[in-house]
Amino acid sequence: MVMSLHTLIVSAGGVLLEPIQGDLTIDERRSPYTQARFEVVTPTNSDALAALNVKGGEVRGYARVDYRDPVTAEKVTRLAGGQPVTCAKLTAALAGRTFGAVTAQLSRWSNPYMTERTAGMLPFRLVVTRSTPDPIKGTTEVELSSLEVRLTDFRRLTDGATIPAGKAVPELVAEVLAAVDSTYVLGPVDERYETVPTYFVTSQEVQWRVGVSAWDFLDPIMQAAGVTLQCTPDGAWRLVRANAATFYTVSFDRVTELEAREDRDQWGDAVLLIYRWRDSAGVQQQRTDYAAANASPRKTIVIEHRDVPYPGPGAAVTILDRVQRLAREITIEAVSAYEGVFGQPIRPGIAVAASSQPGAVISEQGRATAMRWEWPKNRMTITARS
Repeated sequence: MVMSLHTLIVSAGGVLLEPIQGDLTIDERRSPYTQARFEVVTPTNSDALAALNVKGGEVRGYARVDYRDPVTAEKVTRLAGGQPVTCAKLTAALAGRTFGAVTAQLSRWSNPYMTERTAGMLPFRLVVTRSTPDPIKGTTEVELSSLEVRLTDFRRLTDGATIPAGKAVPELVAEVLAAVDSTYVLGPVDERYETVPTYFVTSQEVQWRVGVSAWDFLDPIMQAAGVTLQCTPDGAWRLVRANAATFYTVSFDRVTELEAREDRDQWGDAVLLIYRWRDSAGVQQQRTDYAAANASPRKTIVIEHRDVPYPGPGAAVTILDRVQRLAREITIEAVSAYEGVFGQPIRPGIAVAASSQPGAVISEQGRATAMRWEWPKNRMTITARS
């Protein structure tokens, strides 16, 4: 049996808050990539109150879990020299030691595969999107999102220059991020994934038009290139290949709930994208992008984009790869963890395998698309597709 100690730290304006309950979800199927909700004791500090404002407020912190073997009678006996334990012997053995030193001697970091396991961490830096104080209860409920919301808020005030075809997509994304906020830097590719977008270019000329948000400008271009922009919970920007999977698998063998269901509504074996927009001369334009898994598809998913110039082919193939996997959904519920036993981050894209108990045959396996953590329940729910 292994004991786990769960910690949730939440701060605003550099001031520690008192969280009562909350949840955080990372979902690759939506933007913003990370969304959270915390109920906290309403702070009295003016800096903290200002940071909970929707006009640019941010909340930072982390969730952490530490693992230890429990203190047993055998360990206490060993501490007393292997003899029957009496109050006098135990007092003599512990004399002069700090509480931390005693705990360290009676416990050890637990890992079924290694002698030591580091703590799992989930750091976060999130933007306040809604703040609801309750003066009667003395609490405030805060809704939060990762930094992609800044790209949704930022809009061009004039037409941008026309960008010719052949522009490297990572370079274009980096330029847009810098236009929104000079501190936003596109990080290196994530080598934990099977494929990484080291060289993708635009197939059509593009223009960032007046009134269009940074996200709405980039999104169709990235879809056509088969990549997606994510801001990790701790505020790091990265480009990943759409639907990419990691090289590693995280196994869960102490799940509290394991469910699999099939839903035909979200499944498809063909995708048709329709783009409608007016060009610079005011002429109505329409282009399509189509992809099918076979010559005679049974179900076509149709998606219409209005006021979105055609970004070139490719998005239909990317979406088809995803919707073909949507028929079977796996739900795994377990005690919260933020890393696998070998330190692999538990994030969308990981391969997961689940069984009801240690040593049991794997019941379900798939590719994770979302995960949700809840406090103080210390419960984690993972959604995967097989």
